[in-house]
Amino acid sequence: ASPYGVDFSDDGQRIYVADWTQGAILIYSADGRYVEHFPAADQDLSIFGDPGFSPYDVHVWGSKVVAASNDGIYFFDRTGHVIDRWGGETRGAGPGEFAFPDALTVDEENGNVYVADTLNRRVVALNSEGEVLWISGTPDSAGQITGFWQLPRSITLGPDGRLYVVDTFRAQDKCGGVGHIVVLEPTGELVSEFGASGRDELSFNVPEKLAVTPEGLFGLADRENSRAVLFTLGPLPVPDSLEQQTYEQSFISYDN
Repeated sequence: ASPYGVDFSDDGQRIYVADWTQGAILIYSADGRYVEHFPAADQDLSIFGDPGFSPYDVHVWGSKVVAASNDGIYFFDRTGHVIDRWGGETRGAGPGEFAFPDALTVDEENGNVYVADTLNRRVVALNSEGEVLWISGTPDSAGQITGFWQLPRSITLGPDGRLYVVDTFRAQDKCGGVGHIVVLEPTGELVSEFGASGRDELSFNVPEKLAVTPEGLFGLADRENSRAVLFTLGPLPVPDSLEQQTYEQSFISYDN
């Protein structure tokens, strides 16, 4: 088993776990009892293509359950059946395509969906109809990283309405201006970077999943430091000027 993403029902009575090696979203009661799994037993699995359903993240959104899989974003109804899918016929790097997106978050007020499209080394914003609003970052070219992002693996919407993205391989020795955690406006502008790479209590080492409470308490899975880190935010540092320039060069808006 490889549980990677988790979310809760609105009433807190169900826990949804994205387990990518089992190829399923496992659902538990609040007291830890197994309830069921998605996709449903009678779901036609050919809809997931090759190599099948491999959920990395899950988000409960009203009557729908949204999952990021290897080639796209899948929408389930509450019976565990796929009712919609965003993505190309296979994994890809074009607008509206995905390559192993590790995380997603939803702004439930306007229906926008934000995706950490990991192996395309980019962050993608889509509206509630699946139309691309903006893309930050570019895929590799000839095996080389060409854009701003190294490996974005987590994205969450903060109580301030901004996006907080964990770039796992953004190894820097600075605490502010450059760092593992990148802050974006929901319209895509770069706000800040922070979080040096290291092993002391103020640094991170291969950080992955990030979550935040409505009160602004952040929790981060700091993998290679073998710990979970809790923190709050003060004034955000201004992005490094070179980072800002690199970011802007790999940002495209499709919102007309």
